[in-house]
Parts: sequence; structure tokens; C-alpha cells
Amino acid sequence: MTEKKYQIIYVDPPWQYKKNLWQRQQSLASSHYDSMSIEEICNLPIQTIAQ
Repeated sequence: MTEKKYQIIYVDPPWQYKKNLWQRQQSLASSHYDSMSIEEICNLPIQTIAQ
């Protein structure tokens, strides 16, 4: 990983969410690509690039 540090880090991970009654199954992100659990997102090593 890079040694450069950043003051601002914008992260938009592919997080999981539950389907609501008004949503179609094919519209869920997990139907199109892999998604991450909240635990996986929390374990991202952001501190290694944060200033």
C-alpha cells in the first residue's frame, strides 16, 4: 500500500442492505456485484492512509 497520507478520505463501499417490499430483487446491489458486510467495512485499514 502507499506511504502517502491523506487528510480527507471518501469511501463508498458496496455495502449490504435488506430488500424492502417496494424493491425488486434485481435492483439490489448484491445482484450486480459483490458487497461488503458492516463488519468488513469497519475492518478496512483506513488508518494506514489517514493523516
